[in-house]
Amino acid sequence: MAPSRVVGSTSAQSKAHHCDNDPITFDQVLDRELDRVNDSRTKRDVPVEAHPDNLIGLAFSGGGIRSATFNLGILQALAQKGLLRKFDYLSTVSGGGYIGSWLAALTRRLTAPMAVPSFDEVEKALSPCKYEPLRRSETPVVHWLRLYSNYLTPHTGVVSGDTWAMIGTWLRNVILNQAILGMIFVSAFVLCQSALLPLVKMEDNDDGMNFLIAGGIVLFLACVSMAVNVVVEAPPHEIPKTWFQRIKAWLRRIQVTLTVMLPFVVACVLLNCALWQNLYFADKSIGLWAAAGAVFYFVVWGIVALMALGRRKLRQLHGKPIKLMISVTALLVFSPVAGAAGGCLLFAYALLLRHLPSWIDTSTDWVVVVFGSGVLMVITLLAGILHLGLVGRGSMDVVREWWARLGGYLMLITLGWLLLAGTSAFAPLGVRWLFTFKLSSFTAIGFWVLHNFAGVKAASSVKTSGKNTYDPNAKKDSAAPSDSKAESGSWISKVLESPRVLNAVAKAAPYVFIVGLVLLLSTAVHIATGLAFHFEDTAKLWSLNSGLKLPALSEQYWAILEGAPRVWLPCIGGIFILAAIGLSWRVDVNDFSLHHFYRNRLVRCYLGASNPERMPEPFTGFDPGDDVALCELADNYPGPYPILNAALNITGGEELGYATRRAKSFAFTPLFCGYELGASGEGMQRFSCTDGFLPSYSKTECGRSAAGLGKFGAEGGISLGTAMAISGAAASPNMGYHTNPATAFFMALFDVRLGWWMGNSRDPKKWKSTGPALGLGYLFSEVIANSDQQKGYVYLSDGGHFENLAVYELIRRRCRVIVACDADADGSYQFDNLVSLIEKARTDFGARIEIDYGSTRPSDGGRESQHNCVSGTIYYDPHDPTDTGTLILIKAGMPVRGAAPSGPCDRKLPDDVWRYCDQHPTFPHESTADQWFDEWQFESYRALGEYIGCNAADGIRKAIDDTLELSKPRPVPIAESSDDLAAVSG
Repeated sequence: MAPSRVVGSTSAQSKAHHCDNDPITFDQVLDRELDRVNDSRTKRDVPVEAHPDNLIGLAFSGGGIRSATFNLGILQALAQKGLLRKFDYLSTVSGGGYIGSWLAALTRRLTAPMAVPSFDEVEKALSPCKYEPLRRSETPVVHWLRLYSNYLTPHTGVVSGDTWAMIGTWLRNVILNQAILGMIFVSAFVLCQSALLPLVKMEDNDDGMNFLIAGGIVLFLACVSMAVNVVVEAPPHEIPKTWFQRIKAWLRRIQVTLTVMLPFVVACVLLNCALWQNLYFADKSIGLWAAAGAVFYFVVWGIVALMALGRRKLRQLHGKPIKLMISVTALLVFSPVAGAAGGCLLFAYALLLRHLPSWIDTSTDWVVVVFGSGVLMVITLLAGILHLGLVGRGSMDVVREWWARLGGYLMLITLGWLLLAGTSAFAPLGVRWLFTFKLSSFTAIGFWVLHNFAGVKAASSVKTSGKNTYDPNAKKDSAAPSDSKAESGSWISKVLESPRVLNAVAKAAPYVFIVGLVLLLSTAVHIATGLAFHFEDTAKLWSLNSGLKLPALSEQYWAILEGAPRVWLPCIGGIFILAAIGLSWRVDVNDFSLHHFYRNRLVRCYLGASNPERMPEPFTGFDPGDDVALCELADNYPGPYPILNAALNITGGEELGYATRRAKSFAFTPLFCGYELGASGEGMQRFSCTDGFLPSYSKTECGRSAAGLGKFGAEGGISLGTAMAISGAAASPNMGYHTNPATAFFMALFDVRLGWWMGNSRDPKKWKSTGPALGLGYLFSEVIANSDQQKGYVYLSDGGHFENLAVYELIRRRCRVIVACDADADGSYQFDNLVSLIEKARTDFGARIEIDYGSTRPSDGGRESQHNCVSGTIYYDPHDPTDTGTLILIKAGMPVRGAAPSGPCDRKLPDDVWRYCDQHPTFPHESTADQWFDEWQFESYRALGEYIGCNAADGIRKAIDDTLELSKPRPVPIAESSDDLAAVSG
């Protein structure tokens, strides 16, 4: 073995520093991969040249250390049978990536010193040998995995350094990330309070008139902008290519927000305050209100009509006609009617304000400012709806759709205003009132805390997975009589532990937590600002022994709130925002997640196993030399070409095709990393099967290679350990089709973040970057579960969040034989991973998979499967039934007890594995949350994988040999005479 003291070889480092990276498309990637596969076949003694019609792939599914250990047994079985050398690709995901990366590092280190690398040494390292006094039967690289089967915390216990390192790492990250997010949330409440204060504390009617004039002008401009968007058809726009075009496209997307929605909200708030300050407006007649509304609305639409007609005339003169999407005549005729109706509604609202003080206490100003603004927003929306309805057939359908979208967003903004302003103003008072009932307050706090813990516990329960895992110890209902109290207790226990209840608790927990957190933060802001400016009054208000009742509480609360200085609150809010930005600049969004904790321990266990000169740091136990540059596996490498699968999360954005999947496949390989980037659906590209596939694969050696401000570049580009950890980043706020916004908020806040923000592989500069210079926006994207492929950095997580069998990329490469090893936790044998693969393969590649997996499912009430391996057919071409491949599925399950060995060198499944199975009802489908294996558990999964792999070997060998035989070139007969030549040519 060659010594390895740094991550990546010298050549890899030099390449990274002088890396020219122009993204390419997948067809170019495949051409270069075939060259490497051909070279690898020579070193593996496979005498057939590789081409697209004879590729052989092996896939290891996700499932954490359970999958890694089971597939270790599969690898050993294939090596013993001489089959491992026949595979061209090794595609892995999540836990399968652990053992796949272990094999890759082992192969590299064993064969690097050889003048002509050979795969023989790798197979020898995987195969057990005869025990001798100075040589153990199990090879050191396998024995190392057994030692580190508890890889996260090898030394367990209350006083273990590993345990406290895990706790310390998590606490450090939580404190830093919560400080950033906390300052942002606090600034939102402080700035909201500072915005409400001048609205509440208007001193005279002059303020009201100023607000009336300002609100009217802003509303007028918002209506004009809205009307222009409704009347005139938007010009077509090209796909943005340059940075200027991208900025222009971004401004076009948000122009409605900036020119309609935001002014609309500001106008309604100002007009509401003006009405409240000038209650004498309610003394005017309803006719005057109707006339004012009619004139205002008619003027707005009259100006818009003139603008639209003038613009159309101007474009006609230049030979660029423009199409009006609504009847200008109908707009003008019915605008006074809609305006008059709006004026009447405003008159009714003014009358309500006039009589409001008689039945609301000292909080009247706050009630009107907060909730009255929402009422005014609704009134203006109703006027617009009436106008559109009266125009009726005079508008095109696209106008009605545009108005519906605008109305929906305005309602959402109205709700957001009510929640933020209402919480900022009223939530602390509600909390203080609750504390007047000491028992109730402590009960509410206790419920909040216990529900959060119960939600976490329920979420981790196997019963919330939606899979009815078989339990052989479960007893059938008995007709024997029992005590009624015991029956009642048993019934309650069954209800509380039922999957439906646990799912409900798990789903409700994030929302309950968010409500409690909002109340806590708003109350903390009120207390902090109150103590800063009115210490004695605030201390008295929040003293539980003050004896204050609700009227006195309310009066003192509003006095403190209104006594805050207007100048200082915006300054405080701004300071919090600047502090959050500054801290997020130094606290890297990637480095201060749990990713490095997870990655370092995976690397120590699976890549450190083959490091011949491992010299760990004495205090931490880690050695940087354990890792390997992924690009080192590209050249002069005799093993199967590795593909580590991750999920590129698309939990936000405009790609409707991924609204359900919420992710794309992202592949890490020694040569290139990236994803298939389809067109945006513009123009004729929507109707072409060949257009729109843009370059989005970048060189692996260039990834993360450029040092940033205060950051070190990754020597050798993307490392094998980084790819392995990203591929297995299951616990992430954004997790493909599993993503839930409330859960994402919960996980991001408590730094349950294993995913990684990687430079977008279609952007050469970002691909070389080590990460975002300012991570605040990306951290917030995790909080609100909003990531996509358009940003400079994309969020990568566990490949199982997209496809958990690791077969997807092998089908993309049209492999003719695919051996898929499924070690997922599927105790109910629903085959969700396989069914998901079948759908994705047909949708994305036109490949139809037909496979009968029924014989791998145990009979009712049993745990033993008739078969643990079945095969099916992949039809690659929808129009050519002969263009096929073979899918061999190996399913982790218990064989028939006492089944005879398949060959003279094979043996039955060991009795200790059966004993472990009998004592652990869910084996071999124990929860993936269990990443702490003991020796018995490790050996049981490894031995089961080895047994099933040996039994499947004959079928695998036949499928591979048939494929390779068919792809051999046919000899051309040699003609010895002119007659023979005629016979051959004829």
